[in-house]
Amino acid sequence: DDSIIAGANYNSLTLWDGQTGDQLERIGLPNGAVTDIRFSADGAKIVISKNDGPPQINAFGNLSLTIFDVLEKKVISNYKLDQQLNKTGCNTTLPFALTSDGSQIATLTQDCKIGIYDSLTFDEISSFGSPYSDSAPAFSISPDNSLLVVVVRKSIEIWDIKTEKRIKKMDIPELAGTFDFYTHKTAFTPDGKTIIINS
Repeated sequence: DDSIIAGANYNSLTLWDGQTGDQLERIGLPNGAVTDIRFSADGAKIVISKNDGPPQINAFGNLSLTIFDVLEKKVISNYKLDQQLNKTGCNTTLPFALTSDGSQIATLTQDCKIGIYDSLTFDEISSFGSPYSDSAPAFSISPDNSLLVVVVRKSIEIWDIKTEKRIKKMDIPELAGTFDFYTHKTAFTPDGKTIIINS
């Protein structure tokens, strides 16, 4: 509703009044480079994705998600992906997408598959798909919470969340990237009929 602006840096989250620009709150966070920050659709939650430590050679480092309650002005849950390359071989970023009511969140499991989690507890509800190793995938959930879009490298995948089946995969040569590394952002339009990709 444009009433609050949020920004995060290496060790803090700041909230400003969207009309006056006055700072409302500044909250300390664990150290780490911010890779993404988003409000839930209802504006009640903020999700922050971070790289929690120095990257390993040819790796993204350990990653985390923090979910913040805007009204209560406190952290309500955390999730960590420890990139133990000798065990999982993930070497990935940590994408996420919230359902329309903010009750569930899609991100990567510890073995780099698609995972659907309770956003308050991070209890796993389901996991599916092949591991997304050596990549920087982007996630988006449709407004009716039925579909998950995954954009990775030069392709887009559409998954049915309920059946855990991939409905379609399309190669899109026009997606930008170099040396097999592609970083994208993706979102559905409010009517759920169009997918927008920024690469």
